[in-house]
Amino acid sequence: MDVGNDIKTDNGLINIPHKFSTPEEEFWFVWTNNRKVIYKRCFFWMKGNQHDAEDAMSRAALRGVSKYSNYAGKLHTPLAWIICLTRNICMDIWRENRKYLEEIGQSLSDDHTLCESTHYGENPEALLNCEELSFLVTNAINRMPQKMSITYQLRVLNEWPYSDIAATLNITQDNARKRVQQAKKELKDAIEK
Repeated sequence: MDVGNDIKTDNGLINIPHKFSTPEEEFWFVWTNNRKVIYKRCFFWMKGNQHDAEDAMSRAALRGVSKYSNYAGKLHTPLAWIICLTRNICMDIWRENRKYLEEIGQSLSDDHTLCESTHYGENPEALLNCEELSFLVTNAINRMPQKMSITYQLRVLNEWPYSDIAATLNITQDNARKRVQQAKKELKDAIEK
């Protein structure tokens, strides 16, 4: 395989007139010389989430080395092919994460009702006030960013410890605390309006 194309590296564009014995060898050459560029794009596409960016890099490397032989020799810019593959993998991870968060959110909303008539007995006014408050709180939670809403619901409604929330959502415990704090502020603001 002859790689006589321009490849972007940390040092700028270089022309690499080199022959490789296998497509895998060519792939790893392009990958290792452009790892930082690929990672920066992954980090951007994953909205700054380091763990997801590293996961995307791992998946891209594995999928890339297995699929590259199908396209080797036909590609004018191997780096562009690798970046396109990596972007597609980032989007797949993004969709997986969104679907997972939606499933958690749905299970949380199915499990909890804020007002039950058995708590208020024969006092319909108190029940009505609770239902109005419940409506305000539910709307405020639904307007929150999804990650904040789910973190809040896991902590407050399900009474999960911060360590479990952090592990489930793949965030730090400090991040989980901050999300809950921000959610409480938003709820307070919504109720006081």
